[in-house]
Amino acid sequence: MELHDEPGDRTSTPGCLIVIEGIDGTGKTTLVQALAAWDAYERLGSPEGELAIAQCVIYLATAPKSNAAYRALGAAMAAARETGSLMPPRHILNAPTRLMKELGYGAGYYDRTLATLRRAGDILAIGAAYAAQRMDSLPEGASDQRLDWVVTEEGAIRTGRVAA
Repeated sequence: MELHDEPGDRTSTPGCLIVIEGIDGTGKTTLVQALAAWDAYERLGSPEGELAIAQCVIYLATAPKSNAAYRALGAAMAAARETGSLMPPRHILNAPTRLMKELGYGAGYYDRTLATLRRAGDILAIGAAYAAQRMDSLPEGASDQRLDWVVTEEGAIRTGRVAA
């Protein structure tokens, strides 16, 4: 990489491209390191900013290399080309109208997930709400799962499923 003292030069661009194209995504700070070095060089100029670039080059040179992000992006783009733009499942979409509810929109997505987790192990379902939202009872649908506790700004309310 060459360094120039000309204003507005793109001295650190190659280092940033290296980060984006070849450095393993598990090192979450590699892009941050490269951009910080670039910023330091832009602010400090030569020769002081060269130390930031040198430190970044060493960091990048010793970072794990991977093309996993390229492969994953390529696979995702290929799947999108093959399947087009698919609608999300109805049960995870909201149901602002009666007709949409009747068609199965918003039919207990979170409750189904909670039921699956409860079958997998002994977990507590804890919700958060404002005390003003408290109701004595709610109509329950076929897929509804009761919360074990509800936490409000006034404290915790046990709903009855859990032993004291």
